[in-house]
Amino acid sequence: MTDMTQDTHAPRNPSIARDLFLLLTKENGYTGGSRPSAVTAGTLTDLVLAGRIALSDDKDPRVTILDGSPTGDPVLDHVLSGVAGRSERKEPTLSGLIKHRSLDPSEAIGDDLVAAGVLERKNGLLGTSWPTVDGRAEQSLRAHLAAVLEGREQPIPQDAAILGILRSVDAVRPTLKDDVPDMSKKDLNRRIEEIAQATPISDALKKSFDTMQSAIMMGWIVPVIIAT
Repeated sequence: MTDMTQDTHAPRNPSIARDLFLLLTKENGYTGGSRPSAVTAGTLTDLVLAGRIALSDDKDPRVTILDGSPTGDPVLDHVLSGVAGRSERKEPTLSGLIKHRSLDPSEAIGDDLVAAGVLERKNGLLGTSWPTVDGRAEQSLRAHLAAVLEGREQPIPQDAAILGILRSVDAVRPTLKDDVPDMSKKDLNRRIEEIAQATPISDALKKSFDTMQSAIMMGWIVPVIIAT
């Protein structure tokens, strides 16, 4: 998790799910419909990076638990236990997990960021909101992603995952337009593809990232189409 006590120029220790939560939550604490799928996918990606789960080669990959012991991270543990609960009879599909609301780790992420002094929790008639208390962590994240997109900093695997997930839910331009105002949606998508190709990760991990993003689109776009 990003160290929230440091200034905006401090080195980042990224958590994909927490970073996505910050990016997709407005200053007033509310968000659009893409956040649950995005942060669930982000947590699953964190679990892949941690060696806790693996994805099969199926078009809609099956998710296998490699290590189901507690991680000590409440966000990872929430999703890992949810995967375990759906693996008793048959390994669950990735798209099925992403769209399963009970796996949404937003509450755990929000509470964690409240404890870190970054957000506050407000319960109201419209549900829970998470207004910003200390914006330095998000400012640091946005500055870093802008520098990566503009080629001023080298991307790390987590950057490629964050940007790929944002693209999968069609949220790159709405989320980052003020940070990279000179880049169009087309420019951003092209640059994100370049980053995905250039980031130094193993072929197996790159395949996991690619299948994760495809599964997000399956798990997020289909319910939207049905609802409309």
